[in-house]
Amino acid sequence: MPIRVIEIPKPISLVNYETKQPLTENGKPMEWTFETVLIRLMSNPVWQESFAGMRAQQSIVQAFASRDNDKMMLAEDDWKKLKEAAENPRVTIMVPDGQLVANGFGVHPSLAFQLVPLIAPIIEAKEK
Repeated sequence: MPIRVIEIPKPISLVNYETKQPLTENGKPMEWTFETVLIRLMSNPVWQESFAGMRAQQSIVQAFASRDNDKMMLAEDDWKKLKEAAENPRVTIMVPDGQLVANGFGVHPSLAFQLVPLIAPIIEAKEK
């Protein structure tokens, strides 16, 4: 079975699109990492829709945990599921009455394009 190699990108600092000023959280620049993106992707309800999805989710989490510095290896089938989740993101948000599923990564729409450098390596993963 083919293997896909995801080149893990460097973290990014989010910027206010209108003011061009760095966004801060608790006085520190708001930084997103590849791991942040993976965590958001893992909250997509698609993973729990089938046992195959749960297996793929497990494999993806394990592959990230055992990554080799800036490279993550995934079996083709697991990569296809992760790619689909990255191309059509949805997140599960806990609300007082239960769960809410929202499209996207759970960020303000004006920030979404800034996440492209963290998402593109998933979609563009090379075959080993």
